Formats: sequence, C-alpha cells, structure tokens
Amino acid sequence: MLTNPVVQGKRVRGLAHLLDWLEDFPGADWQQRWLASGAESLGAQWRRAPLHWLTHRGRRSTWLPSELSNGMKVLICADVIRPSLEWLVSVPSLKGDLAPDLAVGSGRQMVMYPFGAPEPPWLRGPSTRPRTNTEEVQ
Repeated sequence: MLTNPVVQGKRVRGLAHLLDWLEDFPGADWQQRWLASGAESLGAQWRRAPLHWLTHRGRRSTWLPSELSNGMKVLICADVIRPSLEWLVSVPSLKGDLAPDLAVGSGRQMVMYPFGAPEPPWLRGPSTRPRTNTEEVQ
C-alpha cells in the first residue's frame, strides 16, 4: 500500500497521461495499443513517444517524465500491459522499483529467493512469520 501522497499523485497523473496517449493507437486492448505505439522499440527512451504526444496537446511539465514512469509501473503491476523482458531490463527508471511494486500489487504470485538468503523486508508484509522459499504471497 502506498502511503506517500506525492508519489500517489504522480502515479495517478502518469496513468491518466499514458492512457490518454495509448487511446490514440489501434487495438482491442491496452496491450495491443502499447505494441502499436512503437514505444517498446525505443527501450530506455520510451517516454519520448508520450512526451511528444503530450507536448503537442499543450501538456507540459517538468514532472511529466517522472509521472509517466510512475504511471507505467501501475500499468505493469496491474497487468494492463506486458512489456518484453528486453524492454524491462533496458529501462533504468523502472528497474529498481518494479520488483517490490509487483510483489505488493499483483495479487497471488509465487515468490522465490535463494535458499538461505535473507528475506527482503517488503516480502514479509503484515505477518511477522517468515515465509518459506516458495510460499505464495497474497
């Protein structure tokens, strides 16, 4: 759960910007529109495509790049779009934050970490009981 209202605001604004932008592309769902946008092929420069679109519609802000990255995290964690693995590892603005957000936001999933490795604090959640290496996280 996100308790920082500044970050929450960035996510909400970024999500709105991205969905507005993606609406301009053909497709029956957001994933098809994401692929049609061509942003996947831009890799780490993916934000250039929606920034260009937003600028031409009079939406300018020094916070836009950050808002777009935050909105993209929401779309990925909610499984609205599924960028390729190559894209995910090429985008520095998402790499460090995405794993904890996925663990919190994507419902049931299998979490695995090396045997004997310390458990990441974000994995513990509200329970104080340590989880096993392959226990499902709700």
